[in-house]
Amino acid sequence: MKYYPVASGMGSRDVAPAPDGTIWFCGQRNGTLGRLEPRDGSFKLIDLGKGAAPHGVVIGPDGALWITEGGQNAIARVDPGDHKVTLFRLPEKEAYANLKHRRVRQKRHLLVHRPIRHLRPARSQIG
Repeated sequence: MKYYPVASGMGSRDVAPAPDGTIWFCGQRNGTLGRLEPRDGSFKLIDLGKGAAPHGVVIGPDGALWITEGGQNAIARVDPGDHKVTLFRLPEKEAYANLKHRRVRQKRHLLVHRPIRHLRPARSQIG
């Protein structure tokens, strides 16, 4: 096992290995998504927005990063190329849903822990 130092105090959380060998990870305390290059130990942090507190990250079938983002009460999508962040906000009645668990199902839906059951990105629909 090899350890890679990243930004101090960022609150590193879940990781997702990418097909190109890089590792994506969440910085829950500093509101970032990180990309680690294990070949040389370098990393880049992507700001997810004011108040962000990302918990989990998966790579979707579209190649984008999908993040359960409890700080902004949303599911975040980050384009791996230009690092553009798109938020899919939860309905107000589902505020503070404590988003945690996530996985991709059937290459169309992102599943998260209750009370939100899934996100259909093609329709920008949370259900």
